[in-house]
Formats: sequence, C-alpha cells, structure tokens
Amino acid sequence: MAQLSRRLSPAVFLAALAAWLAPGAAFACRCLPPPPPAEALGESDLVFHGFVLAIEPVDEWSIRVELQVLQTWKGPADQDTIQVHTANNGAACGVFFEEPREYLVYAFSSEGRFHTNSCTRTKPYDASEAAELDAAVASAAFTRGDANADGGLDIADAVFAVGFLFLGGPKPPCLDAADSDDTGVLDLTDAIYVLNWSFLGGPRPPEPLPDCGPDPSGDALGCDAFPPCP
Repeated sequence: MAQLSRRLSPAVFLAALAAWLAPGAAFACRCLPPPPPAEALGESDLVFHGFVLAIEPVDEWSIRVELQVLQTWKGPADQDTIQVHTANNGAACGVFFEEPREYLVYAFSSEGRFHTNSCTRTKPYDASEAAELDAAVASAAFTRGDANADGGLDIADAVFAVGFLFLGGPKPPCLDAADSDDTGVLDLTDAIYVLNWSFLGGPRPPEPLPDCGPDPSGDALGCDAFPPCP
C-alpha cells in the first residue's frame, strides 16, 4: 500500500492506478491527516463552496465534475462554474461526488486543470468549516513587508521581525504584513527579503504593495490591525 500526499500529481495518480490495476496487487489510498481548514486554505490553489451540476467520465480512470460556484475563498473569483478532476475510484484517492449535492472543494492546479483527491479536505458542505474559512480570509488591509506597521518599508522592519522571531520582541500587529515573501510562514527569510529588496535590488515584496489591501494569498496568518491603512 502507498501513503500519498494531498497534492496528488497526475504522475503519482497514474502510478497509484497502475499498482491498483496490477494482477494480484492489493492497493488502497492512504493519506496523511488533512490539516485544519485555515492551513489547508494556504496549501491549496482553489477553495470554494459549490453545487454539483454534472459528473462526466474523462477516461477509464478519472472523472470531471462541474460545480456551480456559491462562494470562493481562494482562486478565481469571477467564475460561475468550475470544473474539478478526480480519480473515479477510492483506491486511487478519488473523491466520491454526488449530484445534486453541495461540497467544500480544496483543489490544486496542474497542467491547466484543477484536481482534488480524498487526501484533501474536500467534503460535503459543512457550515462550521465554511465559517472557519471565512475567519481565515478575514483580514485588515495592510502593505506587505511593513512589519512594525509604521507606514514605511525599510531596515527597521527587518530589525523588528528579527526581534520578534529570535529576541522575544513584540509581536507584529499584522502578521500578514510581516510575511514579506508571502509564504504563509514567518521566519528569517522575511527579514532577508526586505533587506534584499531595500538595498540589493532584489524582487519587490508581493501585493499588497504599495497600496493598502487584503492578503490575496489566503494563508492562515491573518491581520488583526494595521493602523497606516484605513
């Protein structure tokens, strides 16, 4: 048997399927426990609440599910319907979709398509989990890299971040702002990113910058307050 990660690539999927189809082979999908909703939101490329409109076979191993989008937490926000691909059996970690039924879908983008599998948090709609996702994406407006929330982006922000991470300094008022490289994790690379951009011509921190705005990446850090932004 094989233990599969949540981001099941098409190559891994085909290898798992081949093992399942092999004569005499015993195969079942085994997964690591999925992370909490906020963390799963950060890991996924697409998270939405949808209503199954149609289920169609793509080939002998997979299906395509078309869903009407009811709410999007991460991913394209301007689409009325989205198609998601999954394996057509549980042994290959496929999700068992039914129509008509509503689902919370956590999906990954690969080769121009969205894919999901049973190792993700994809499940029939759960209002309490939807509320957790609402809380995870709720964020005050901020500007990226301004860890000390003084309205500027300079060496003081790198010093502030290092002080918090390693010297017991105060917590940034907006964790999303301190996440200079937008990885969803606060670490030394955030301070280095600011210094590299400020003094060495490195890449500019991701949006929102220079204008105030919410975090477009939907990670779990959040932003309690950021006084420079209204």
